[in-house]
Amino acid sequence: MNMLVDAYRFGRGPPPSAVTWNPADKNAALALSGGDLVAVRDSSGGGASWAPVLATLSRSSGKYQFRARFDAGASNSMETGLANASFNVATNSLDSTLNSWAMFSGTGDTYRDGTAVGTALGTIALTHWMDVAVDFDVGQIWFGIDGAFSGNPAAGTGARFTFTPGTPLFPAAQLYNASSQFTGAFSATDIGALISGFSAWE
Repeated sequence: MNMLVDAYRFGRGPPPSAVTWNPADKNAALALSGGDLVAVRDSSGGGASWAPVLATLSRSSGKYQFRARFDAGASNSMETGLANASFNVATNSLDSTLNSWAMFSGTGDTYRDGTAVGTALGTIALTHWMDVAVDFDVGQIWFGIDGAFSGNPAAGTGARFTFTPGTPLFPAAQLYNASSQFTGAFSATDIGALISGFSAWE
């Protein structure tokens, strides 16, 4: 039994991962809790615009993955993805800039700069996971649902997006509707089974 993880899950200790959502790099309409792994959209302004948050740590080399669980909200409430250092959480949306890549909960479509790319993966229901895997050394990104990816990250095939290898990227996610919520998973313990050859973002 992992006492640190158990203490965290029951609200009596710190999160098991050193990586969390960043309180200093989030939209003002989001509130963080649960060791900064849980994000909730405010109840007053929800639905007016997307409210993103970035993680506390970027990566630029190697193969890494993370995931975010859609905890609460209407089906069109959440997006998960990646963002570079130029992304602005106060004014940008993950699906509509050249500084980010995203998957939309409502359809499973993946977006870059306002354009859907590839075949939609399907609606992400509540309590299900949105997965992201990145190979920084070759510049490839994969998206998945509950561990089932479009393409094969382990084999390095079928990537949804490519980018300039070595570019530092942050895990990112955002909420739209009032009182919607997600939970990030960055540690091997919280992610569960890792893709062969990939490491947890921690």
